[in-house]
Amino acid sequence: MKRALVLAGGGSKGSYELGFIKALYEHGIHFDIVTGTSIGALNACMIVQKNTIEEMEDLWDHLDFDHVFASMPDIKGMSEDFMTQKAIAVNFFKGYLENRGADVRPFYEIVRELLDEKALLDSNIDFGLCTVKYPSLKPVYMTKNEMPYENIYKYLLASAACFPAFPMIEIDGEKYLDGGYYDNLPIDLAIRMGADEIIAVDLHGPDKDIIHACYLNRPHIIYSRPYSDLGTFMNFAPETIARNKRLGYLTGLKTIGVLEGKKYSFQPYQNEIYETFYRHILLVESSKRTLFNNDDAPLTDVLLTSHNHVPLALKDYTYLTMDYLGDLIEADEEVVYNFQTFLQEALDHFASYRNQDYMSGTFKDDVKTFIKDMNKERLVGSMYHMFLYPENETIDMLNFVNVFPKELLVAMLLYDYDKIMNT
Repeated sequence: MKRALVLAGGGSKGSYELGFIKALYEHGIHFDIVTGTSIGALNACMIVQKNTIEEMEDLWDHLDFDHVFASMPDIKGMSEDFMTQKAIAVNFFKGYLENRGADVRPFYEIVRELLDEKALLDSNIDFGLCTVKYPSLKPVYMTKNEMPYENIYKYLLASAACFPAFPMIEIDGEKYLDGGYYDNLPIDLAIRMGADEIIAVDLHGPDKDIIHACYLNRPHIIYSRPYSDLGTFMNFAPETIARNKRLGYLTGLKTIGVLEGKKYSFQPYQNEIYETFYRHILLVESSKRTLFNNDDAPLTDVLLTSHNHVPLALKDYTYLTMDYLGDLIEADEEVVYNFQTFLQEALDHFASYRNQDYMSGTFKDDVKTFIKDMNKERLVGSMYHMFLYPENETIDMLNFVNVFPKELLVAMLLYDYDKIMNT
């Protein structure tokens, strides 16, 4: 069985991949094949050459904007969405890149310094990358054995020739661009190279489209993507690099089961809360279907959306809801939490809503009045209060299932955990 690692392009967000790789290495997980695009190809190259994690960290810890560009307009905040807008890209290439291009000699020097062609070719780990020909924008997939020795360096540069920051790379009279214009996560290449098992690391955050949704929920393919926004692809600020490296590390540990959770990270924990909360969701959705004579499952649907529409395991219902809760109480995504401590602190955060007189008749009969000027925290707290004292309230919780599904889920989780820990 050949195991492959596939690394996406994403500029400075490649530090997330370093953290991910570090987590796998620490637990003895290595690879027979590594493929990548753009910065993913450079990270892949270091893996294949068997650079140590310390060497890779040294590169990223000293990488900043001035180590990439000798001179360049300020593009730190630019999004990589241009990768999907080929018509715009082509017009830009004809004007800016063909005639001038940015001065990225410092970046070229970094790649030249990190690349060891002999170590790459002698390694027992296979390597492949994706670049794109200009002007056709057709993909070019290359494995290390297909690259002429003297052009390996140029193909690495070509895979990372990222519009609008980098000029095109010419190889044997042909011009090449960043592989992200066609395939920013070369899973297909890994399969063609003989991979039987694949871990693919996407760098697109939760507000971006999944690069290859066709590979979600497939046997022998783990498709990982961050649950947090990693920022823009040209942000080399040390604090951003450190944050993304930490998030990648935590995601790697969650991917192999050392930690649990989604956006937030937790030490493994066993408790009846998972079954209790899941059953609560089923009962609420069942009641709504009975009332409205339909087949909707709105709470499950919102969780599925947060889970990239991958089928939910039992614990996913709880951990995805804990993400909503964590965002609400401004939890730290770089911390590894104790499950019980996290939820107890959340209950403490909402302690004022435990007072039986909190609502004191207000909002009882008018849902519109109830939601007017109601922020998310007060909304969750009020729902939590209603679960605690249903005999005092006349508003039917089913009114909130479609309008505020995330807030309702958080209130349900608080109530269920509170009930378990205090009975």
